[in-house]
Amino acid sequence: MARNQQRRLGIPWLRIVGSCCALILAGCGDDEKTTPMSPTVQVSPGVLSYNPLSVDSIPDFFVGYSFQSIVDLEIVSLAAYDHDANGLAVAHRVGLWAADQTFLGSVTVTSADPLAGSFRYHALSSPIPLTAGRTYYIAGEVTQPDPYVYEADTIVLDARIANLQSYFRSTFRFGFPNMRAVGREYLSVNFAINPSGTSKLR
Repeated sequence: MARNQQRRLGIPWLRIVGSCCALILAGCGDDEKTTPMSPTVQVSPGVLSYNPLSVDSIPDFFVGYSFQSIVDLEIVSLAAYDHDANGLAVAHRVGLWAADQTFLGSVTVTSADPLAGSFRYHALSSPIPLTAGRTYYIAGEVTQPDPYVYEADTIVLDARIANLQSYFRSTFRFGFPNMRAVGREYLSVNFAINPSGTSKLR
């Protein structure tokens, strides 16, 4: 009789234990389905900080700015603006040019690229050297639904660059931004400077 009672009591206990195990396993499965957060990275950006006065989202535009290199330095990556720091809806190509419109290099920035501040950075295949005293142009694609900073103020630049001025391209095609945007401070792109200066032999 005692054995039969032990058996009858043992069955519901096993059911409870089995249910708990099932819940634990189900929880493990949910964790595996969780999307990991986008990686972040520490960089030495050209534009350190700014105050966004106006953020816009338009179908197709190609905007950026010019800047002057105060010293010899290297650009190691280019970046596209990520408004909410939660990923880009579409890929954005970003390019760099010399003042004489010589193309220096480009990258395509996606949500897979690491985030620093409000920009996602994609490393160049090799660093681009800039010469002290010369002017360069950086610009990138802006496309809905990804917004960009249409106008900004209180812009703080790295001490190694100066004279930021906004430009855009008259046609939406990747290429040199040939039109000055007077009274605007576009911030759709950024770049990272080699923190050690340049790798050129001296």
